[in-house]
Amino acid sequence: MHPKNFLSDRVDSLRKALQNPVQRGTALRLLDYLNLEERQQLFPDLLDLASVAHADIQLCREAILSLPKTWILEHLENEAESILKNGTDEEYRRLLELYLRIDEKITARLIERSPTKSKIMVGDSFSYERPRSVPRTTGVL
Repeated sequence: MHPKNFLSDRVDSLRKALQNPVQRGTALRLLDYLNLEERQQLFPDLLDLASVAHADIQLCREAILSLPKTWILEHLENEAESILKNGTDEEYRRLLELYLRIDEKITARLIERSPTKSKIMVGDSFSYERPRSVPRTTGVL
C-alpha cells in the first residue's frame, strides 16, 4: 500500500468512527497517534462534535486544543461559521466553552455575534464581562 493512501485511510477510518457514538471515544483516543497534518484534517469533524453536548465532548476539546494555537486561531472562526450560521443556544454555548480556553478576542467576537437570548445566557452562565474597576472609598466597610 502506498504511504499516502495509508495515511488517507487512517484519517478516513477515524472520521467515520468519530460519527459513531459507540466508536467515538476510542477514535478520539487514537488521535494521539496521528501526525499534526492528519489531526488538522479532522479539525472540522472535531469542531462539529465540540458544538454539541455528549459524553466525549471533553476529549473533542482536548483534541482541538492539542493543535498549535496559531493554527487554531487561523481556522477556528471560518470552520465554526457553518455551525453557527443556523446555530442554536446549544451550539453557541458549547463553542463558547471551547473558545474560552483558546483566546479572549475570539471569545468576545462569538459573544457579540450570538443571538440575544444566547448573550443573556452567556452572561449568566459564564460571567464573561470584565469587572469594572471599583472606586476607592474611605472609611470602614
